[in-house]
Amino acid sequence: MRRAIAFIVIAIVVLASGCIGDSVGLTEEKVLEAIQSIETGKYDQNFSVSMQFTDPDTNKEITLTMSGRSTGVFNNTARLENGTMNLTAHMMGLDVGMNWPYIFLLKASPLRAGME
Repeated sequence: MRRAIAFIVIAIVVLASGCIGDSVGLTEEKVLEAIQSIETGKYDQNFSVSMQFTDPDTNKEITLTMSGRSTGVFNNTARLENGTMNLTAHMMGLDVGMNWPYIFLLKASPLRAGME
């Protein structure tokens, strides 16, 4: 999923800059092949959410704060992805933390299948 989003962002930037065309050395096929030829990589993604609720009966305000982090590595040659997802939530004086290790077996890329 992350690689698909990265591909879309890169494709939009490259197309918007106008450097893909017949008269230029950088073609769409070369860009797609470069993205698909990435063998290994690592990522570190963070997020945080803060919400406030008001109880209409007591007019009491409740605040929920959540933060998370996902770190991992992938190897397209071995078709493996390994990482850890951490999630922390704070609400009404209670802190809850969760930690999930994960391993994914990657499928064949639909982009590479479309190029062949």
